Amino acid sequence: MKYFKVLLMLIWTTSIGYSQTNQGESINQNIEQLGDAGSANAVRLFDNRYEGVRGTPFHSEDWEKANIKTRDGVKENIKSKLNLEQYQIYGLMDNDQVSQLNRDVIQYIEFGSGRIFVNTSTLDDWDGETVFLELLSKGKNGALYALRSKVLKKADFKGSYSSGTQYDEYKSKTQYFFESSNSKIFKIKTKTRDIASLLDLDEKLLKKFMKKESIGNVKNEQELTKLFRNYNNGLIN
Repeated sequence: MKYFKVLLMLIWTTSIGYSQTNQGESINQNIEQLGDAGSANAVRLFDNRYEGVRGTPFHSEDWEKANIKTRDGVKENIKSKLNLEQYQIYGLMDNDQVSQLNRDVIQYIEFGSGRIFVNTSTLDDWDGETVFLELLSKGKNGALYALRSKVLKKADFKGSYSSGTQYDEYKSKTQYFFESSNSKIFKIKTKTRDIASLLDLDEKLLKKFMKKESIGNVKNEQELTKLFRNYNNGLIN
């Protein structure tokens, strides 16, 4: 009798397990049949991979006091930020309200850090659009500028060919320009040969001068600035 009860219990347990297994398989099959194109694919109920935005479009993370030169004079000690994506200037009022300044009347802005950005709308590649060029060097023969820009690169994590980047990010880009003594602005190619041609200098003499003054690769901004500082001050003939 005891043996019979044990056997009955074993059969009942096996039957339930088999039934549950079959039921589970049946549910899976039903889901697969209802899936797109007859097959169920693993999906996210909510895509939580996006991580937000890294960086900012501004020249600096912090508000900086600046002197702003307009046609009517200089406005001093204005807490400001320069947007390098849209080339807008913002001012911070005492009540922490932010105001967009009228860039059309601004000639240049000089931040407390010493950085100077000059308003121009004469760059060929920009079709008359207003941009702000950072002044790197100025002398009797001309001036060297850097065009700083920031571009928002969007997150790319969806699809088979995505890069896997889970956040938007502001990427910085810099181009260099030379303003001659007659106020013409030229884009600079950062190669010694091209700079010699731009400045109407003998390439061999320019390289000799660079070696003498320990000026390195002009793709480096510091070295490029050193070279143009010498030229702008009339030290390269």
